[in-house]
Formats: sequence, C-alpha cells, structure tokens
Amino acid sequence: LKNFSVSGIRHFYNSGSGLHSGCRTLSGTSVASPVVAGAVTLLYSTVSPARRNLINPASMKQALMHGARRLSQV
Repeated sequence: LKNFSVSGIRHFYNSGSGLHSGCRTLSGTSVASPVVAGAVTLLYSTVSPARRNLINPASMKQALMHGARRLSQV
C-alpha cells in the first residue's frame, strides 16, 4: 500500500448547512476511528483471497505500525 497518508491530528470537512457553512477542524478518536478503518480496509484489499484467513487484528496492527512513518510537519 503506497502513497497513503493521514495526519491523525486534524481533519477538515466542509459543512454544507446554509446556516453554518465553511470548514471546521475535528480531532479525537471519533474522527480517527473511521480513518483507521479505511486504512485497514485498503490494506486488507491488497491481501490475496487465499491468504486472508491468516489476517487477524494483531497482524493488521503490526502491518499498520510497521508501514507507518511520522510526518515531519505534524
């Protein structure tokens, strides 16, 4: 899985409401959990179907931690 990065500190979204439009900053586990779930899904999709029975939460965490690198600007 190449070229996938997530800041993990702040996520921005565009609020579409006519009353409260603009960008907002969100942080915390409520925002991080869906990002991690997406990363896990992308990583899992790279595993061949014949080997998917070898995947478990511990091996997925190990793959994520091994492939991660800290961003210098964060």
